[in-house]
Formats: sequence, C-alpha cells, structure tokens
Amino acid sequence: MRRDIEAVSILASVLGQGSKLAVETQTLTGTLTLTTSSSPLQSHDCGGAGRTVLLPAEADSKGMFFAFGNWSDAAETLTVKEDSNTTTIITVAQAKGGIVWCDGVQWRGIVSA
Repeated sequence: MRRDIEAVSILASVLGQGSKLAVETQTLTGTLTLTTSSSPLQSHDCGGAGRTVLLPAEADSKGMFFAFGNWSDAAETLTVKEDSNTTTIITVAQAKGGIVWCDGVQWRGIVSA
C-alpha cells in the first residue's frame, strides 16, 4: 500500500507543476523545430500556409510522444517530419489532430479521421 501512496504523490507532484503537460499554442510563421524539452501537447494555427514541424532526433527521443492539433482558419496542412526533414511521419489537416511516438529508432504516428 505504501508504494501506491508514493506513486500517487509523485504523479500529483508532476501534474501540479504543469510544465510538461502544458499545451504549447502558437501561430506558426515558418518551420517549427521541437526539442526533447518541448511540451508533448502541441496546438497550432498554420498562419496562412502549410507548415512543417521537425521532431527531435530519434536516438534522443525513446519513449517520447507529441500530440498535435491543427486549428488553422483555412485548409492549411501541418506536416510533421523527422529531424532531417526528409521523412514525413504524419500530416494533420485543418481541424484535425494526430499523435506521434518514438521507439528510439524511428517515429511513428496516427491522425484523426
């Protein structure tokens, strides 16, 4: 039982800080490069054109995930690519969302229908 109480205390401490679970919201004006310290919750307006988001390097990202929301006011696509900007992991259309995760070797993802 003591172990459960400690786990709950640790979780409450992490959630109480808000730093890792805060939503990063912005209107993009160009390519956005995420780092391993970026918020896992990403909410963006593409700002008038399709935009690219680059993910952190796979070797540094094992176990990480990012959730994306594209809240553009027009049909602008958010393209999420791996760090070298060559492989597209997901594309998120206007008013849609997607999630990417990394196994330390590659990023994988899924988008809402």
